[in-house]
Amino acid sequence: MLTKSCVIYLLLLAWLFAGAVVDAFLVARPAWLPVADLTHMVALVIFAVAWCCADADANGHLRPSGWTVVALVFLVPLGLAIYFFRTRRVLTALGHIAAFLAGCLASVYAGTLLGDQLVWLA
Repeated sequence: MLTKSCVIYLLLLAWLFAGAVVDAFLVARPAWLPVADLTHMVALVIFAVAWCCADADANGHLRPSGWTVVALVFLVPLGLAIYFFRTRRVLTALGHIAAFLAGCLASVYAGTLLGDQLVWLA
């Protein structure tokens, strides 16, 4: 059964994938790119904070607060690194950071490939 943090992470990956597909179509309409990027960034921050809170609740850690939340809002990878290093051992934290970001990058890459193919076909 999927935990709450797994569901939030899958939603994050789906959001990143869909955002990459949409961006491929918006290249032809540059006036809409800032709106799409702002929406994308706000949702990314919300998903990241929600995931950290769900992960902390599931594993019995303290929820992120203070500088961790500030870092999550302004630079998501830094905030995730702070959260992982506060809640896990160093090598485990490094592995979790690498896996989390690799999943995000793979999702964006797949969305970009699909978006480019769909634009080419249109």
